[in-house]
Amino acid sequence: MQYDPTRSSTLMSRTLRSAACALLAALAGAASHAQPTITVIQAPPGGGFQCNGLSRNGTTVVGRMNVPEEGAYAFRWTEQTGIQLLERVAENNSDVAYGVSGDGSIVVGEVEVPGVGPNGVHGFMPVRWSANGDYDLLPSLAPCAMAPCRFGIAYGANADGSVIVGESSISISSVENNRRAVRWVNGVLQNIGDPTVDGIRSVATDVTPDGMVIVGFSAINNFGNDTITGFRWTEADGMQTIGTVGSGSVRASAVSADGAVVIGARQEALHAPFRAFRWTAAGGIETIGPDNSTAFGVNHDGSVVAFRVAGFPQQPPQIWTAQNGSVLLPEKLLGLGADLTGITLLSVVGMSDDANVILATGQYASSSGTAPAMFHIRLSDGDADGDGIPDDWEINGVPYVDADGNEQRYILPGANPQRKDIYVEMDMGPVGMPPQAIAKVVQAFANAPVDNPDGSIGITLHVLVDEVNLPFGTVSSTTLSFPFDFPSHRDAHFGTPEERLPSPIDPTVIARLEAKAKVFRYCIVYGDINFVDPGSPWNGVSNDIPGNFMALYGNSAFLAPGSFRENDAWAGVFMHELGHLLGLRHGGGDDFHGKPNYVSVMNYALSKPKPWSKKFWRLDYSREQLATLDENMLNQSVGINSTKYRAYSMPFGRGPENNRSYGLVRLFGKPTDFTGDGNRFGVVAQDLTFIGPGAGVAGVASPTPGDTLHGHNDWANIKYLPPPLGNLRDITAVQGCPNEQTFAFLTENVPEPCDADLDGDGVVDIKDLMEVIAHMGAVGDPGDPGDVNLDGVVDFDDLAEVLSQFGQPCP
Repeated sequence: MQYDPTRSSTLMSRTLRSAACALLAALAGAASHAQPTITVIQAPPGGGFQCNGLSRNGTTVVGRMNVPEEGAYAFRWTEQTGIQLLERVAENNSDVAYGVSGDGSIVVGEVEVPGVGPNGVHGFMPVRWSANGDYDLLPSLAPCAMAPCRFGIAYGANADGSVIVGESSISISSVENNRRAVRWVNGVLQNIGDPTVDGIRSVATDVTPDGMVIVGFSAINNFGNDTITGFRWTEADGMQTIGTVGSGSVRASAVSADGAVVIGARQEALHAPFRAFRWTAAGGIETIGPDNSTAFGVNHDGSVVAFRVAGFPQQPPQIWTAQNGSVLLPEKLLGLGADLTGITLLSVVGMSDDANVILATGQYASSSGTAPAMFHIRLSDGDADGDGIPDDWEINGVPYVDADGNEQRYILPGANPQRKDIYVEMDMGPVGMPPQAIAKVVQAFANAPVDNPDGSIGITLHVLVDEVNLPFGTVSSTTLSFPFDFPSHRDAHFGTPEERLPSPIDPTVIARLEAKAKVFRYCIVYGDINFVDPGSPWNGVSNDIPGNFMALYGNSAFLAPGSFRENDAWAGVFMHELGHLLGLRHGGGDDFHGKPNYVSVMNYALSKPKPWSKKFWRLDYSREQLATLDENMLNQSVGINSTKYRAYSMPFGRGPENNRSYGLVRLFGKPTDFTGDGNRFGVVAQDLTFIGPGAGVAGVASPTPGDTLHGHNDWANIKYLPPPLGNLRDITAVQGCPNEQTFAFLTENVPEPCDADLDGDGVVDIKDLMEVIAHMGAVGDPGDPGDVNLDGVVDFDDLAEVLSQFGQPCP
């Protein structure tokens, strides 16, 4: 714990620089600039605070500080100055700072002004504080006459404070429902409200750095008791609603620097809990938080959002990213090596544009007791490529402290801070994973449609094959757990033999392996498995998120040498289990099995190549989110249309419950018989994911009519974050899959695709022949018009295949 003695002087009235209000502690664990720095800001004894804003550059915190016997000051805080109490109009007043310019120079809020209203009543005026702490009162739309008299409030400012946003009264009434969203441009006031949108009251809460986009919310009827709608305002389009949800409300709290993303809280119905949301023009409102959550912090492009979760007991704040989903802020900090001793994080207030600084509030326990505190959190040196591994770790290694108290670094082989990296250590028993299969998975990640800061495409998957032919013998397992001996095998073999020296109990060895485990996932390839529970055994098992372990099973019945496309089969199971560690589920973002609109090795139908899929199967996660299917309203005329998977024929269940069969839908947007009655047109209902009791997989063996089946883009939703420190040994959350009985069922029941039926009318005829002739010589993607054999070229081989099946019906 480090304290700054320059910030411990006695507090004096109306001082602009005060120190006793700030208790600064650099909580970085081992002395390393790579780890987060958490600065604790506390009120003076007997006082309190209200933490309201963080500048976009992350340097400046603003709010209200209660000073005993003096009242409430608006304050500004920076690491260099500590707390500055801002100038007040009169003593013992109640002033508050709500927002700050992007560069931290201008603070905005409200001040209490005696006798400013008609008849001499007290008033609260919108205010702008300059860099030196002086204030300027901002004009209002109208005065008010009755106490409490609120002329207006300033909530936010652009990059340099030239544009300020907030609300202002429009009549002499003192009630809240008489104010409108406004902006002040160089001190000149403008009402930006729109009677069709802002109802009886509107509030502007935030503005972009260029001052061009303003967001907020408005009440349609009684503010706080009726529908509230969020809005986004530009000079060109005026105030545009971002929608309500049913009878609920939408409160917009902040906007990304580029103006494209709005965050806040949504309520799906009156009296329903609020949940954090993220809005874009293309996608509308997306809920990203649990019940009682509100988003308050967003980075420059809206790809990172911070939100708090209220309720009892109150949960820690969370950080959401477009790539990784949500993670608890304390877990993220622990994973980066922070020391949270004495710190309880309860809420989040803001985030810097680069997402490297977070402002949070909570409780701080010190030698003098536990008290409310603010926490200015500066994360490690950054993560330029977004792979969850700090740049400093990729350049200098993962820090740890050896037995002598010295900092050491675990070097990550081949790490590149400008290109995404994923690390896996693999140990093997008597049955090993073929190196050709590992190479296929590495290549699949290298081909991933993922951009990197260095301009490259793809992900570098580092698979460290460590020890092989380990004498595990036959190990036992239930069908939904890791092998019983997995923990002892993991403890004995994680890390290379050299990394485990001089002994497993040496403190340096333990620290070194824990450093490695912050980045590496761990896999054991077993031989024969004795499944204790009845039922079909699995090909592998892995953690759910957050986790870092997987086990692959080399039983001769599963992945026997010489089995169908052996290397592809091994690679498919490995990539499937690794997908779970990266946040993917059996339906991509959900656990609906066997969705025909989900093309991924995470889908059991595609986890391994089988004879019916041999022409189009690829080792890959989904690259495209296909259209949603409503099992109650399936349009047979269009089937399923894809831009990337037109060569794929995906299986689905059809027919009555007592006589199910497999059908195939070619993903090229042509008519499809979903019911099996020979009709390929009209809107029908069909339980596509119910296969039958012989499938042996929960979710497809029993009827599930009326489901909504969502497509999913896997690569766009990979969760790169390594496991947090607290979960390095957790193997309790398990996915056991894929089920070998399912593969046998698919092999036996799925028909061969009829690729020669190019127009999808159920028969190979002259129209299909003419399509080949019309595109003869064309070169493109597999499944393009005229490409029967799916080799990407339309030639005489395609013509011959049509002729060989001419006149035959297609399933």
